[in-house]
Amino acid sequence: MANPDPVDDHRTVLTERLRATRERTLGLFAPLPHEHLVGQPSAFLSPPLWDLGHIAAKRELWLARRLAGRPSLHPALEDVYDAFGTPRGVRGDAPILGEDEAHAYLSAVRETSLDVLGGCDLDADDPLTVAGFVFDMVAQHEAQHTETVLQAFQLLPAGSYAPPARRALPPGDAVTGWVEVPGGPFEMGPPPADSSTDCERPRHVRETAPVLMARDPVTNGAHRAFIADGGYDAASCGPTRAGRGARRRTSTPPSSGSPTAVEGCSRAPSTTSRRSTPRTRSAMSAPTRPTPTRAGPVHGSRARSSGSGPRPARRPAPDAANLGQDAFGTAPVGGFAPAPSGCRGLLGDVWEWTSSTFDGYPGFRSFPYREYARGLLRPSHRVLRGGSWATQHVAARPTFRNWDLPQRRQIFSGLRLAKDVP
Repeated sequence: MANPDPVDDHRTVLTERLRATRERTLGLFAPLPHEHLVGQPSAFLSPPLWDLGHIAAKRELWLARRLAGRPSLHPALEDVYDAFGTPRGVRGDAPILGEDEAHAYLSAVRETSLDVLGGCDLDADDPLTVAGFVFDMVAQHEAQHTETVLQAFQLLPAGSYAPPARRALPPGDAVTGWVEVPGGPFEMGPPPADSSTDCERPRHVRETAPVLMARDPVTNGAHRAFIADGGYDAASCGPTRAGRGARRRTSTPPSSGSPTAVEGCSRAPSTTSRRSTPRTRSAMSAPTRPTPTRAGPVHGSRARSSGSGPRPARRPAPDAANLGQDAFGTAPVGGFAPAPSGCRGLLGDVWEWTSSTFDGYPGFRSFPYREYARGLLRPSHRVLRGGSWATQHVAARPTFRNWDLPQRRQIFSGLRLAKDVP
């Protein structure tokens, strides 16, 4: 029996990747009531219905129109569904497709994209198609938008979204401490033949100092103790000057469903109250539930003092981490096997703020379009690493650089402590 053509085999992989990503999109949206589908929960987040049309438009743009030269199905809406042509703050008033029309658009583009993939030469000397780059790109784009949609779901009234299913998470353990990560040169970035984004490339050598890194991310219990001890007001470990300014500008106590819960930089993550028995507010659970002590806090800003940033380390395999949008919450620390460094939870659970500013690597080049990262490569943005429970496997890798302003809290973000080796 002849061996399968490796190109055909990769085409099968890409077909399954596109199929699985779309299946996840539709599964996440299925339980959402119509009033929340069309509403805009925050000026920083789109109406979920806009995201549906945008997902279809992006896939159509790159696969049907640019790759295959086919006409747009909705030419009058090209600017409406362009992320730069229609900024987030005005998407609630944009003339988007209705629910049934958006689903029809998604379905039509899906069929077209699979047809284009079937006839595409994945061995051609074209950076868009070699190794299926552009097909991976649109799958990652869709996966990233479903995480953004889950951020919007998080701001809905408590208990208003019933997840399709919840993955059972391992119980974890209470052993924690510090891991010494040795310094020295290492190669940062993905290998050359990779479907990574432009802000992850090119691969280059970096030199780092040794660092002590917390074995686990900060837990709710440790964070509560920090709050009770006045940590947010202590000069040695409280917010930086910029962080204090951000907190004053958004000083209203955060509440689920209010823009302040996203924009603010208050004294607790945006879904956690500061009562003597803290409760978690979430659209994906009962109206309030006790905050799990040994899981990590979510939606925390980074506007506070920090020590040295940790050296990037190898991460556990995605199937051994809280990834995939199926747990709908953080796991108890220590539930998954550690990385070779000894650190746990480096991939999944919560995005971890780093001390790095979002800049271009030496030799940075925009590809395949300038708008993805170039306009945001600036010192005001900070890098987050590692993915979260809301990150799909197709978009999760050690080299991926997420970014945002440090005072923002819409991301499923937490933190891990690190300090210089004495």
